[in-house]
Amino acid sequence: MNKVMIDTLILTIPNGPMKIWEHKDYWDPSVEGLTNNPSANYGAKLFTKYVCNMPKNKGYYPRLTITSRWNFHLKRYDTPLKIEFSAPKLMFGNNVDELTDTDFDSFIETLQLRLKEMGVMLLKREIENASITAVHFSKNIPLSGHYTPSQVIKVLQKLETTRQLQLNSKRFQNLGHAIYFDCSSYQIVVYDKVKDLNQTQRHSVDKDKIENQLSLFDCLTDKKTEIVRIEVRLVQKQKLNSLLKNLGYQPNPTLREVFNESLSKAVLSYFWQQIASDKNRFLLINQKEDPLTQLINYQKESGKKLSVIETLGLAHALYFANENGLNELRNALATHYSDRTWYRFQKNGLKKLNEIQYNKKYSYIKEVEDQLSSFVPYKMVN
Repeated sequence: MNKVMIDTLILTIPNGPMKIWEHKDYWDPSVEGLTNNPSANYGAKLFTKYVCNMPKNKGYYPRLTITSRWNFHLKRYDTPLKIEFSAPKLMFGNNVDELTDTDFDSFIETLQLRLKEMGVMLLKREIENASITAVHFSKNIPLSGHYTPSQVIKVLQKLETTRQLQLNSKRFQNLGHAIYFDCSSYQIVVYDKVKDLNQTQRHSVDKDKIENQLSLFDCLTDKKTEIVRIEVRLVQKQKLNSLLKNLGYQPNPTLREVFNESLSKAVLSYFWQQIASDKNRFLLINQKEDPLTQLINYQKESGKKLSVIETLGLAHALYFANENGLNELRNALATHYSDRTWYRFQKNGLKKLNEIQYNKKYSYIKEVEDQLSSFVPYKMVN
């Protein structure tokens, strides 16, 4: 069975007012008169935003936006319709269950029906071929062996991220239940999905709450289910296109093209490697001995001889990184040493730590990687 791990999507439909056949009063401000003259309601404004959100007590519906913007090049108003929604919430009423390729036709019919109820008429082919402005790829990974998402997150918090992500921010919040790797054009979030269901709107990772979340939380906690969720949020079209080219896919994808198992798997695996790369390997293993003993045993087993100073220095670096993380180690050294010194240490010192033959990875980290590899869709009820 093919799998498609996508969550939030933003579709763009050109000439949005022509798609609104009724319920124009659902919009704020009203789109009455927008069809013939995009500036009719509010004079000759260069930019006007129209929003349509259905009340939550009516069920789950997409969020609609029309932006009336003056195109100086073409000397006219452009009025694209943006349709934002969570695909699994639209289909299942939650985003714990995951979609598969076989759900595509039913998914398109459901989206078409919801839009019709909002007064927007679109043909199936218009929806299938709609341009993708933003997409969130995601995977729910159930943990076994009494492991918890907070253990996974605690390890990830210690790792050194790519330079691009370092220049932005890494947030560790909600008592260790979520970690964010922020960049201007995308965001990677790893969090405890079950605990997040019970968070308030303000503190939740999932800001688009639905009414049945508490019953869902009770169901999963009764079963003692532990789920770590990984989300890659591509929020800029330019970044999406460059990533697709890098992964061997065509840019400017349509909805049908992103509803694709191999693409979802490639994106999630690519970004997992960005935060859990091989250069961090020594922090992803079971630490059963103190750092100094590990360094001495490594030299005995490998036959490689290190100086006393180098052994003590690497042992302390390993201890500090295990306790505080690699970014904190780099920050501590940055108060007295240059970036070039860190890169030399990374190339030589950290490389030696990675060469040490430890037992194995933390089994819960290995479980995450194995499930990203197998990519089996998660269902609460099989």
